[in-house]
Amino acid sequence: MAYAGEKLKKKQKSNVSTFSIVLAIGFLIAMTLASYMGYLPKQIKYAYYALSVITFFIYAYDKFKAQRNKWRTSESTLQILAMLGGWPGAALAQQLLRHKSSKKDFRQIFWLTVVINLSVLVWLLSPYGADILALIVNAMGLLQ
Repeated sequence: MAYAGEKLKKKQKSNVSTFSIVLAIGFLIAMTLASYMGYLPKQIKYAYYALSVITFFIYAYDKFKAQRNKWRTSESTLQILAMLGGWPGAALAQQLLRHKSSKKDFRQIFWLTVVINLSVLVWLLSPYGADILALIVNAMGLLQ
């Protein structure tokens, strides 16, 4: 409802990036399929799932703290979690929670961490990284 002479408030356009959401969900689905078909060790798939969930909740907690002007999670911690494999959760949190999604510098570094993470994953799945991947998977098996 508007009164005479009152300026109409324009509804702000949502800046949700469907690209980030589709990429994150698509990646997790691809990981599931690759693991099911035997191309990816299940431990790696579970690590990505776990890191994504943890990262999503850390983003949510950081947003909660930001809204209350409380102590915050450092940006470097968020970026490290993304680079280690939590980037799908971070991408979803940035869009669904609208947290850290408008900071250009942060987003640029975030996408660099995604490229680094995916590059390392591709290398590990190649013949050149197979020995290192085997060591990682064996170490993860020891943790269980």
